[in-house]
Amino acid sequence: MTHEEFAAKHLHPPSPVYVNIDRHSDPTIDRHQETVIDRQPPAPIDRRAPITYRVQMPKIDVARLNALRPKPKPSENPPETVRIPSDDGVDSMEVDRVPKGRTLKKGKENVAKHLKRVANEKEKKSFRKSVQDSSR
Repeated sequence: MTHEEFAAKHLHPPSPVYVNIDRHSDPTIDRHQETVIDRQPPAPIDRRAPITYRVQMPKIDVARLNALRPKPKPSENPPETVRIPSDDGVDSMEVDRVPKGRTLKKGKENVAKHLKRVANEKEKKSFRKSVQDSSR
């Protein structure tokens, strides 16, 4: 079966890649020209001064706000004030002590690996000899 016979039996719509386009009959489209299809027309610029309104704000009732505020709960461990007498005895200073309930966790101390190594017996002997020799 030849290609022409096969094409006659199986008709397909023409592919848009192979369709000849008459370029002279279509109007040219300038793609760089701005289109105003979806855009709203620009609002006219109002050069007059904006109108300002004076509005009376309601007075704030502080007593009512304080009544609505929740009462602070007393602390379980209030900081104790301790009097420390000064050297001259005239002026005393107040110091706040932090409650002992919580303490900050100290970070683990990093020691270099070569400092962690334990010396073997041979090294210990040679060290002792060098110390004894230096003391003579």
